[in-house]
Amino acid sequence: MSKKIVLVFGATGTTGVYTVDYFTQHLDPNEYEVVASGRRDTDYYTKRGIKYCRCNMEDPNDFGELPTENVYAIVHLAAVLPSHMEGYHPGKYIDANVNGTLNILEYARRIKADRILYMKSIADYYGYLKEGMNFFPPDMPPKVNYCTDHTVYAISKICACELIVHYQQMYGLKGFIFRMPNIYCYHPRKTYFVNGIMRPMGYRYVIDRAIKGEPIEVWGDPNKGRDLVYVKDFAQIIMRGVLADCDGGEFNVGSGRLTPILEHFQTIVDVFSPADHKSELIMCPDKKDSANYWMDIEKTKRVLGYEPQYDCRAYLEDYKKEMANNRFEGLY
Repeated sequence: MSKKIVLVFGATGTTGVYTVDYFTQHLDPNEYEVVASGRRDTDYYTKRGIKYCRCNMEDPNDFGELPTENVYAIVHLAAVLPSHMEGYHPGKYIDANVNGTLNILEYARRIKADRILYMKSIADYYGYLKEGMNFFPPDMPPKVNYCTDHTVYAISKICACELIVHYQQMYGLKGFIFRMPNIYCYHPRKTYFVNGIMRPMGYRYVIDRAIKGEPIEVWGDPNKGRDLVYVKDFAQIIMRGVLADCDGGEFNVGSGRLTPILEHFQTIVDVFSPADHKSELIMCPDKKDSANYWMDIEKTKRVLGYEPQYDCRAYLEDYKKEMANNRFEGLY
């Protein structure tokens, strides 16, 4: 019997690299074959014994290298993100996140894939966050904040999800949609874009200061925090969607708790600062608060069987190992 192919779009991106690796370690190799796909030319995967197919999802004529038989699951991680966009070019969100997704759906329909797994952003809940809500169930209707650099991005993601629902109802393609907060992981890049301007990535900046034993400021209310999701827990959730015996649905990605910023920073100091030269944490209550939210993952646990494996300390200790091993060496 032929193996079931799990095809990962966006495999050269940050979460894509970890997801492909997690799949190859945890999916039964006698039953599943993992195939990676991205828009760049690279031998990163072929050197590791994993089939790689170059594909620009924005071009409907550029799918020729992809498999046409035995594709069971399509994991759609490819996207244009605000954090990667210098300046502001809203049309790129439509080109990639809407038209690109439509092209992938058409490909899935032609080859009769069983399911598609799509990553949705928490940006479609920013309207609730603006109103002070900080605990997010998975099945609330979107509420966009229409006055941010993430607005068109959020709209493009909502549109892509509506297309998936259409293909599920029209063609029977099972649709699994995952709402993602920030995913924490090692990557050699330490900056991102805010309103189109390059900024240091907050927690990466804190880690670098901790490594040097330098003082670290804790802004705002130290009891506010975020849902800290480590990339390997994220990959576990996606794999469970691949294996799930159900018709799909909408699921939250999360750790199961809100981690206060003070706990996060103190653990960074514990893990990364030299034993004889620990960073001092300086409270700055008058400075800007952290965002404050966490995700309801009971449905993800109940339906998919997910159980988080990485708390704050475990994620940072594994992050330190990934940094030492230079996970992305040879890709960029």
